[in-house]
Amino acid sequence: MAAMPPRFHVRRMADSSDRPATDRDVQDLEKWGPVLLARRMTPNRSLTAHGRNIVILLLTGASLAIGTLFWILGAWPVPGFCGLEVAAACVLLRRNARDLRRIESIELRQWSLLLSRTDTNGRTIERRLSPYWLRVDLLDRPGAIVRVRLAGHGVQEEVGRLLGESERRILAHDLRLALHSCRNPDYGWLDQKPL
Repeated sequence: MAAMPPRFHVRRMADSSDRPATDRDVQDLEKWGPVLLARRMTPNRSLTAHGRNIVILLLTGASLAIGTLFWILGAWPVPGFCGLEVAAACVLLRRNARDLRRIESIELRQWSLLLSRTDTNGRTIERRLSPYWLRVDLLDRPGAIVRVRLAGHGVQEEVGRLLGESERRILAHDLRLALHSCRNPDYGWLDQKPL
């Protein structure tokens, strides 16, 4: 498996070595096998909550100064429009921050591939697929957005919706490698002679 460059927002999910094992981890290991690939994808946002508050504060201050200046000059409707402008900017910045709650994760185990999507309201939808029937299609048409699709056995699921073009290509490559290793396990230890 190729390691992801740190600049991408495709993050490796926590392994069992990163946190204590729970009963569900043990049940999943017994039922579905070890984790072969785990990716957690979030939208790319450069503005943190603290940065958003600073932008709102600066915008409010600038709008207040402009509104006051025009009020003094006798253009009394301008401060109202400045206030509406700040209110609209605040609503849009908060909506942008709310979109950060979206998460898409992929967990490939020996016997299943789990797709999990969380929307902005916190609702999570999970879908478990058999990795032995899946193929990874990279839909790359001129003039269109590159898409990654898992298809097979009557199932078609688009993955990596929150990623950019280059990140989707890397995800498709990693999924192909992981599915190949899932379907073709290494049983080299059987060839070893006993001591």
